[in-house]
Amino acid sequence: MEKPGPVVVELPEDLATQIVPIKPISPTSIPVSIPIMESIQAANTLIRQYERPFVIIGNGVVRQEAVDELQLFIERLQSPVTHSYMAKGVLSKNHPQNFFTFGFNEKDEVLAGLKEADLLIVIGFDFVEKLPKEWNTEKTPILHIDTLPAEIDEYYPVEAELVGDIKQTLRVFNQLDIPAKPWIPSGNLQKQIKQSYHIEEKKIDSNLLPLTIEDILHSIDKLSSEETIVISDVGAHKVSIARTYQPKNANKFIISNGLASMGIALPGSIGAKLACPNDSVICITGDGGALMNFAEIETAKRLGLSFIIIVLNDSTLKIEQEMMNKKFGKSYGVTFTNPDFVQLATSFGIKGEQANSLVEFENIMKRALKNADEIVLIDVLLKS
Repeated sequence: MEKPGPVVVELPEDLATQIVPIKPISPTSIPVSIPIMESIQAANTLIRQYERPFVIIGNGVVRQEAVDELQLFIERLQSPVTHSYMAKGVLSKNHPQNFFTFGFNEKDEVLAGLKEADLLIVIGFDFVEKLPKEWNTEKTPILHIDTLPAEIDEYYPVEAELVGDIKQTLRVFNQLDIPAKPWIPSGNLQKQIKQSYHIEEKKIDSNLLPLTIEDILHSIDKLSSEETIVISDVGAHKVSIARTYQPKNANKFIISNGLASMGIALPGSIGAKLACPNDSVICITGDGGALMNFAEIETAKRLGLSFIIIVLNDSTLKIEQEMMNKKFGKSYGVTFTNPDFVQLATSFGIKGEQANSLVEFENIMKRALKNADEIVLIDVLLKS
């Protein structure tokens, strides 16, 4: 199904009170469709005509469970690849063609590489994450591969499109003689991205205070398993997480993009744990986002769930502060005095601890991951 998500069914009050026969409606299966072979061959011919393709991956690849087919396609094409926030994990951190995430408003390093490309192969990308005018300023030709036809856009000039099930489309595509198009963007771009986004862990004094978001993310990477699910809330930390954190598998990192709903992390963690009860779930939220939905801890406790809540505590609505400073030269009403998150956790009947150094944080994380039958909140003091 494309695109899956929550559905609201609203009934008039008089109808909602009526008694109806209990007769469930049988679901109707949707047939799998793929483009005709002539279209797939035409797309392959199109790739042959260009020398510097750049692959852009969206979350449609994850939704369609097409990661294996995508990886084979990339392996044969050998061109550079970038992915959206919600498609993180489709390539490993050390994959030679991984040019990491795009979709930032500023300092989006991979845009320099996209400008050098002469063809963009866009697979399963949703415009809600980032409009083409933000990343295709050169109006580079597009090969569109998705479950839905391409949206008409001046900055999305489609040369060819393959509309249908992404998994099956790539499976058929991979049976063709895909031309290898290896090329490297200028300026050692991949290394530049790794440095700019703090993707590689640096040795630091583990007793330093206060911590940075990057310290926390590298620790999570070290301590978590391939099945660990990480959920990011919305705020300034979301950009850091989208850049720095590299999940070990696709669909193990959940981030709200597009509408970007602040406060998603706590209720999202409840949903993730209900869906995947045997997997560890780590909720990363800012102090502002946590306070928006902190009452949901009662729900999680009542349901008998267990996961880890990391509150990044800087007593500031930082993204609002940055936007105000940029637009007005000053900010107002964005700093506040937090509650004691440890005591607040205790009041809900869950365990709360404060980490004042990287050593403390990692020790708490190890205990929390080992004792997987409780909710643990870690209050982390960050550099403001």
